[in-house]
Amino acid sequence: MKIDRIDKDKCAILNIHGSLSVENITLFQEELNFCLTTDKHVLLDLGEVSFIDSSTLGVIVLFYSKMISEKRHLVIANVKPEIIQMLNLTGISKKMKIFNSINDAEDFVKKL
Repeated sequence: MKIDRIDKDKCAILNIHGSLSVENITLFQEELNFCLTTDKHVLLDLGEVSFIDSSTLGVIVLFYSKMISEKRHLVIANVKPEIIQMLNLTGISKKMKIFNSINDAEDFVKKL
Protein backbone atom coordinates (compact mmCIF):
# COMPACT_ATOMS: atom_id res chain seq x y z
CA MET A 1 0.00 0.00 0.00
CA LYS A 2 1.09 3.55 -0.73
CA ILE A 3 -0.48 6.81 0.47
CA ASP A 4 0.13 10.17 -1.18
CA ARG A 5 -1.11 13.20 0.78
CA ILE A 6 -2.02 16.40 -1.04
CA ASP A 7 -2.60 19.37 1.25
CA LYS A 8 -5.04 22.00 0.03
CA ASP A 9 -6.54 25.07 1.73
CA LYS A 10 -9.44 23.39 3.49
CA CYS A 11 -8.61 19.71 3.10
CA ALA A 12 -6.02 16.99 2.92
CA ILE A 13 -6.51 14.45 0.16
CA LEU A 14 -5.16 10.98 0.87
CA ASN A 15 -4.65 9.10 -2.41
CA ILE A 16 -4.44 5.47 -1.39
CA HIS A 17 -3.00 2.81 -3.70
CA GLY A 18 -3.27 -0.93 -3.13
CA SER A 19 -4.90 -2.91 -0.38
CA LEU A 20 -6.09 -1.49 2.95
CA SER A 21 -5.70 -4.37 5.37
CA VAL A 22 -4.41 -5.27 8.80
CA GLU A 23 -0.94 -5.80 7.33
CA ASN A 24 -0.58 -2.09 6.55
CA ILE A 25 -3.08 -0.51 8.92
CA THR A 26 -0.37 1.25 10.94
CA LEU A 27 0.69 3.45 8.03
CA PHE A 28 -2.96 4.32 7.35
CA GLN A 29 -3.53 5.21 11.01
CA GLU A 30 -0.39 7.35 11.08
CA GLU A 31 -1.58 9.37 8.08
CA LEU A 32 -5.01 9.86 9.64
CA ASN A 33 -3.44 10.81 12.99
CA PHE A 34 -1.31 13.42 11.25
CA CYS A 35 -4.44 14.83 9.62
CA LEU A 36 -6.03 15.13 13.06
CA THR A 37 -3.24 17.52 14.05
CA THR A 38 -4.33 19.94 11.34
CA ASP A 39 -7.57 21.89 11.00
CA LYS A 40 -8.39 20.37 7.61
CA HIS A 41 -11.13 18.10 6.37
CA VAL A 42 -9.90 14.74 5.06
CA LEU A 43 -10.80 13.25 1.69
CA LEU A 44 -9.99 9.58 1.13
CA ASP A 45 -9.45 8.88 -2.57
CA LEU A 46 -10.06 5.14 -2.90
CA GLY A 47 -9.86 4.98 -6.70
CA GLU A 48 -6.75 2.78 -6.57
CA VAL A 49 -7.82 0.65 -3.60
CA SER A 50 -8.37 -2.98 -4.49
CA PHE A 51 -9.44 -4.33 -1.08
CA ILE A 52 -10.50 -3.13 2.38
CA ASP A 53 -10.75 -5.45 5.36
CA SER A 54 -12.91 -5.08 8.48
CA SER A 55 -10.02 -3.76 10.59
CA THR A 56 -9.52 -0.87 8.19
CA LEU A 57 -13.25 -0.18 8.09
CA GLY A 58 -13.12 0.08 11.88
CA VAL A 59 -10.27 2.62 11.64
CA ILE A 60 -12.24 4.67 9.11
CA VAL A 61 -15.31 4.74 11.37
CA LEU A 62 -13.19 5.68 14.41
CA PHE A 63 -11.50 8.56 12.60
CA TYR A 64 -14.82 9.66 11.11
CA SER A 65 -16.17 9.98 14.66
CA LYS A 66 -13.11 11.93 15.78
CA MET A 67 -13.40 14.29 12.84
CA ILE A 68 -17.11 14.90 13.44
CA SER A 69 -16.43 15.65 17.12
CA GLU A 70 -14.03 18.35 15.92
CA LYS A 71 -16.61 19.76 13.47
CA ARG A 72 -14.68 18.46 10.46
CA HIS A 73 -15.45 15.94 7.76
CA LEU A 74 -13.85 12.69 6.67
CA VAL A 75 -15.30 11.82 3.26
CA ILE A 76 -14.70 9.05 0.76
CA ALA A 77 -14.42 9.50 -3.00
CA ASN A 78 -13.72 7.63 -6.19
CA VAL A 79 -14.82 4.21 -4.90
CA LYS A 80 -14.77 1.02 -6.96
CA PRO A 81 -18.04 -0.98 -7.11
CA GLU A 82 -16.72 -3.87 -5.00
CA ILE A 83 -15.63 -1.46 -2.26
CA ILE A 84 -18.89 0.51 -2.36
CA GLN A 85 -20.73 -2.80 -1.92
CA MET A 86 -18.77 -3.43 1.29
CA LEU A 87 -19.50 0.11 2.50
CA ASN A 88 -23.20 -0.48 1.82
CA LEU A 89 -23.25 -3.86 3.59
CA THR A 90 -21.62 -2.44 6.71
CA GLY A 91 -23.83 0.66 6.80
CA ILE A 92 -20.88 3.03 6.47
CA SER A 93 -22.35 4.51 3.30
CA LYS A 94 -25.39 5.68 5.30
CA LYS A 95 -23.21 7.46 7.83
CA MET A 96 -20.43 9.00 5.75
CA LYS A 97 -20.44 11.19 2.65
CA ILE A 98 -19.31 9.22 -0.41
CA PHE A 99 -18.64 11.01 -3.69
CA ASN A 100 -18.19 9.70 -7.22
CA SER A 101 -15.08 11.80 -7.77
CA ILE A 102 -12.45 13.63 -5.78
CA ASN A 103 -13.58 16.85 -7.50
CA ASP A 104 -17.11 16.38 -6.13
CA ALA A 105 -15.67 15.80 -2.66
CA GLU A 106 -13.51 18.94 -2.93
CA ASP A 107 -16.52 20.98 -4.05
CA PHE A 108 -18.44 19.76 -0.98
CA VAL A 109 -15.61 20.80 1.36
CA LYS A 110 -15.21 24.21 -0.31
CA LYS A 111 -18.84 24.99 0.52
CA LEU A 112 -18.40 24.34 4.24
